[in-house]
Amino acid sequence: MNTIKTFMGFIWAVIIVIAIPAVFMNSESLTQKLVHASAMKISPVYTGGEVLKAIENKDYTTIIHKPVFACLIGETKKGFIQVVWRAKGPLPPVIEEPVDFDGDAKNDFTVKLDTASKQAALISDGGAAKKILKVYKLKTGFAVRVFLKK
Repeated sequence: MNTIKTFMGFIWAVIIVIAIPAVFMNSESLTQKLVHASAMKISPVYTGGEVLKAIENKDYTTIIHKPVFACLIGETKKGFIQVVWRAKGPLPPVIEEPVDFDGDAKNDFTVKLDTASKQAALISDGGAAKKILKVYKLKTGFAVRVFLKK
């Protein structure tokens, strides 16, 4: 009788070990609740930071993110700002976008993107923007990260 109880206990444990992850993975609302309860966020180093503003154009939308100076603890003196162009149709061959990220109504720098060659150039007045870090080709457009120094 004890061997039957033991055997049934092991069977029950195996069923539970398989069923709990299966239920968890198939329940979007449960997983979303657990993620929100943990208050975890993806680092702005990977996402480009929060959106500062979006500018609608005829063929594309320009999304300017807030500057990112994140590190493990606190902030660094070196960071970046991400500018994204989401295409509504075909992108123009050259996009020239002035960027004001500090809200003083003056352009801090201008990014000139050549969509054909996937190259970008920085036109800066010597402020915080120093150089183009990287140009990313996205499914729906392009993204550029500009190196900033406080």
